[in-house]
Amino acid sequence: MPDGSFSPKGSFSRAEAAAMVYRFINLKSDVEESNIISFAKEYESKIIKAANEKNQSLKGIMDNAIGKEKLLNDERKKIITELKNSNISRNMGQVQVDIMQNSIYKAVAEVSYELAVENGSLKKNLYNIRKIIYMTYRDGRLVVYDSSCDYSIVRNEGTDKKVNLTWDYIHRKTPDMTGVQKIEGLNVISPTWFVLLDEFVNIMDKGDINYTNWARKNGYEVWPLVSNEFNKDITAKVLADPVKRQKLVDKIIDLSLKYNVDGINMDFENMRTEDSDEYTLLIKELSAKAKSNGLKVSVDVTPINKYSSWSTCYNRKELSKHADYIIMMGYDQHWEGSPVSGSVAQLSWVENSLKNILEEVPRDKLILAVPFYTRLWKETYVNGKTVVTSSAISMEAGEKAIRDNYAIKVWDEESGQYYAEYKKDGSLYRIWLEDENSIKLKVRLANKYNIAGVASWRKGFEKPAVWNVISLMLGAAL
Repeated sequence: MPDGSFSPKGSFSRAEAAAMVYRFINLKSDVEESNIISFAKEYESKIIKAANEKNQSLKGIMDNAIGKEKLLNDERKKIITELKNSNISRNMGQVQVDIMQNSIYKAVAEVSYELAVENGSLKKNLYNIRKIIYMTYRDGRLVVYDSSCDYSIVRNEGTDKKVNLTWDYIHRKTPDMTGVQKIEGLNVISPTWFVLLDEFVNIMDKGDINYTNWARKNGYEVWPLVSNEFNKDITAKVLADPVKRQKLVDKIIDLSLKYNVDGINMDFENMRTEDSDEYTLLIKELSAKAKSNGLKVSVDVTPINKYSSWSTCYNRKELSKHADYIIMMGYDQHWEGSPVSGSVAQLSWVENSLKNILEEVPRDKLILAVPFYTRLWKETYVNGKTVVTSSAISMEAGEKAIRDNYAIKVWDEESGQYYAEYKKDGSLYRIWLEDENSIKLKVRLANKYNIAGVASWRKGFEKPAVWNVISLMLGAAL
């Protein structure tokens, strides 16, 4: 009534009635705004904490959720379960809560903060999070009945950090790495743990969780290598069968989770050209399941050579659509059975190979693999013709061969390497050395073409000085 009294029998307009209902609904609750702010902060913080601690029960969160929010938390539980073996961590910045509505029926608050998400040592994203939390009162306490989230990327620190990977050849059993010193600048290590043995998808497993723990302490991500041991027949039978292909994917993921690794390195070589599409399909299927488990996938390929099935078995363009990284093996220009002696990886040949593959693979997905080995060539004149043989040796072994035979090494500008030759027992020995000088020039190509990084085959073949060169050069200005 005009005097402020209320009479249910009195006459009032529709507008007055609506205003009365609005005032009634929006009466302030007895809950102080400070309690709402505290509850909203704690609720959001518990969700992030549960994700970091892999708390699949969401204890302390589910008790405070009803309706749609309870369903959202069920989805969060599934995600936490799927990522339980991942290396993802989340760090919240200062949380700001603004109350948008507070009535006897509900409270609505906007929760905003910066969230840093790290995935191993290579990837760190910073997000602005803006979340609306809808709350109501049950039994005298606040509960959440719905929420919505929006975000924007503030900074991505992973894209500028180059990958520096080395393969660690494991013969039969993973060694005890206790006491093995950290390699400065290295951020990914790939032990050769897994081998496809037969068409029944049996896999040789040389993995060791202690190796993963050692790597993590040294700041390395672990991307174990999966090999087909160059067996094209076994590979063809597995790739052609969807059931076997899926079995292979499942086994690779299971092994990756078993050893708590960060990624997978697929090294299937010497496949048939006609199996190219099936191999791409394998990588597509593997990548999809890997991503849902927080794992990266890298695929090793050869330089483009349309005359070799070792090259035509890869559809690099399609592979790059599914894999996180494509690793181009920048070797062997002159291979073990080459009819002529020559460099394993002449600088101009490596650069041309890079240029060619960049026409098919995005630069931010391409990694250049460099050799830590060289070949000692032996040329022997037999029955009127020169017979050429070679053996792969480490950097130190190459230097020793030169010293022991009193050879003189000279810098070869064309190959970007030191070259030496000597005669012994009627044969001519020739060598194009890989060392810190040649590696420096190859790593410089990674900067020149702004690709994702470098890899090296293999740990143990290098001279100690090489690591310092790679660390200093990788990502440096030309």
